[in-house]
Amino acid sequence: MFHWFKKKNNSNHHKNLEIQNHDWSDWAIMTSMSNVRLLSKYVGELRFGPAYLHLKTEPINLFGKEFYGDWLYKTSKGVYLQRWNSNPLKSGVHTKANNDLVFLNTLTNEIEIIERNIDSFHWTIEKDDKENLTLISDNGNTVERIQINQ
Repeated sequence: MFHWFKKKNNSNHHKNLEIQNHDWSDWAIMTSMSNVRLLSKYVGELRFGPAYLHLKTEPINLFGKEFYGDWLYKTSKGVYLQRWNSNPLKSGVHTKANNDLVFLNTLTNEIEIIERNIDSFHWTIEKDDKENLTLISDNGNTVERIQINQ
């Protein structure tokens, strides 16, 4: 025996749902420390890879039009960031990373380059029992360990 059911048309079903479109041109707070807020704006992402962003600080902006990865490591004095040395919008799909480890000192409002030309997008930081930091960079072929002098 077969039963045929007619689906009831409920035109009021979606009446109370509010649809919100996310505007990717909006700035979002990435982190906040001392008197500095670090904001990010989503620009895009690599295929099967990380997102890339533009950054700015408030109340005084310390950044330009550079591209940054979505990686960060926060300390009591500031934030370590991944600055990209190439423009992903012009270069298309990346096959070789070339990034700098930079430190945004939120106490002095200065940006310092810690290490240049790191060939990976995939980073982690280890902290030992003496509070020393080591950046671990993994590009899929090699793992590099970079001591960070604070």
